[in-house]
Amino acid sequence: MRFSVIHLKYETTLDTLRSRHGTITDTTTAVSARTEHNRDAAAAFAEHLLPHTQVLLATGRSAIDSMPPARHHGAWLLLLDDLDHAATQIHRILSDTPPPGSGAAREQHRALWPYLTVWAEHSTILTNLVGQHRTPAPEFTGDQQTAWTERAHAAHERGELEPFESWYDARGRLITLAYLVEDDTSTVLVLAGDLDQPDWQILGQNDNEYQAGQSAPPPVPPGVLRPSVSRY
Repeated sequence: MRFSVIHLKYETTLDTLRSRHGTITDTTTAVSARTEHNRDAAAAFAEHLLPHTQVLLATGRSAIDSMPPARHHGAWLLLLDDLDHAATQIHRILSDTPPPGSGAAREQHRALWPYLTVWAEHSTILTNLVGQHRTPAPEFTGDQQTAWTERAHAAHERGELEPFESWYDARGRLITLAYLVEDDTSTVLVLAGDLDQPDWQILGQNDNEYQAGQSAPPPVPPGVLRPSVSRY
């Protein structure tokens, strides 16, 4: 989140420096903004994330170990190895404390940035892996599941089931949060399966979106790890 805020500030500054054709009109200010962006990102990482990288990486690896086997787990483990290497290099680079504004300080930032970029690009996947350790609420079973599923199917046919968020869990199930609207009141349901198919089921019911999100099976990161471009 901090990286996103810092990056948004930088992009907003650049937008004020663009002509109507999109070119930068004040290159000196643009360079200064980028320098500030890089400095703030490095400081935020060093203060808030770097002390916790090893715990996060270990937790991410244990999450993969606890999941049902999948072909993309090898790619996730390689990604965690890359993040581990980047964190080690960041520790090494930051072990020196050159005078602020000096040539050595600028060189330190240049050396640091490729490793910070690795974390900025892929930390969301690590966050999702760490989130696998959240324990969801017990799922509906038996008569309770049957009753809620039949009720939700009937509402779906009437157009009174309104899905608003979906993801895949570690078992490969499509999880969806949906409003069940009846008699001008609504509740939030957690369902598993494709709404376009007849065999989806209700896993749980909650009073609001936050409770539903916390009680549902957590999402897993995407299995394809090929970003085409980095915002950072």
